[in-house]
Amino acid sequence: MISNYKEILTKILQEFDEIEFTGSSSFVDRENVLICQRLFSRSANLIENITTNDSYYYREAERIIQGSKRVGRINKYKIKMLKGHLQALLADIEEGLLTNLEYKITALSFLNFFDHARSYLKQNKKMEASVIASSVFEDTIRKIGKKNGLEFEKLDRLIDELKKSNVISLTEMKKYKYFTGIRNEALHSNWDKFSIEEVKDLVNGTEQIIEKYLES
Repeated sequence: MISNYKEILTKILQEFDEIEFTGSSSFVDRENVLICQRLFSRSANLIENITTNDSYYYREAERIIQGSKRVGRINKYKIKMLKGHLQALLADIEEGLLTNLEYKITALSFLNFFDHARSYLKQNKKMEASVIASSVFEDTIRKIGKKNGLEFEKLDRLIDELKKSNVISLTEMKKYKYFTGIRNEALHSNWDKFSIEEVKDLVNGTEQIIEKYLES
């Protein structure tokens, strides 16, 4: 995900470089106003997607963009400030400083899915809740594996390797294998092979995994 954003960010910076600043005025030529406005919108949207709308990166970009506008005109210096801000963000990405943030954002997305799963559990809808919980559990384990340089097609093998690499404990490995069993039955529509209480275990357990390994 971050690598894709890096490519888009580099392209936006190249477009900023193509803007021609002519004349002695502090403001860009009127024919460049719409170009700058488009780049401002793209920059803000990209930063929000890379980080969050309450991050320093996003808040500082918004401050620069809002401060650049003067009755339909855009200040040249503010454009250079935003470009410098984007260059700093790109440098942080290249140095790996946003890697953990990627997993934190993923964690928040996963936890939002669990709101739906819990809603289904309250309605005793085992099938619907189990499908959501199973998918999030698998994606969570795969994210943890990727975070630690481990990627295997079979989920059981990945869990084994996480234990061998001392990422998870023996107790956690056994618990994750239990969750994998529920996940397998749910994905094969074997609804009578597990109970709604086991689905609750899967939801609560996966939420704890996310908080421990993806949010930190």
